[in-house]
Amino acid sequence: MKTTTYAQLTQTPNTQQLNSAYEIISNETLEECSFNGLTIAGSLFSLSVFKGIAFKDCVFYGTKFENCMFTDCSFENCSFQFSQVDFCQFTGSLFAQCNWDFAPIHKSEFQYCNLDFHTTYQVGHEDKENKLNQCFGYQDDQNLHEAKNRLVLKAA
Repeated sequence: MKTTTYAQLTQTPNTQQLNSAYEIISNETLEECSFNGLTIAGSLFSLSVFKGIAFKDCVFYGTKFENCMFTDCSFENCSFQFSQVDFCQFTGSLFAQCNWDFAPIHKSEFQYCNLDFHTTYQVGHEDKENKLNQCFGYQDDQNLHEAKNRLVLKAA
């Protein structure tokens, strides 16, 4: 099984691995990379910046994101289980076919994002202090294709 430590983050000085089970990623910047089929379990991402990161078929289990910024990122067919998103900012990001099982989103902001039905529900249901600003929703493959094209055109 690939984990964040295995995939890339072992070379960064602020990454700690405790007992091979819990990772702390703090004050890091990740740019322009893809993670496919990655499992991130029992990790804390704090005060980190993600730019142009693509997560596809990833599982976030028991993971906490706090005070992180996501710009032009995509989450496709990702599963958030027993995870938590607090005080994060998502700008120009895509959420497609994501599942949120016992994974609350609190006091986070979404701007110019494309959100699937489950993510839209999770953002609106969990915390009234979450903010949605000019976000798009879709429910079928045609609208998903158009949402991806908007991200590609915006990046160009």
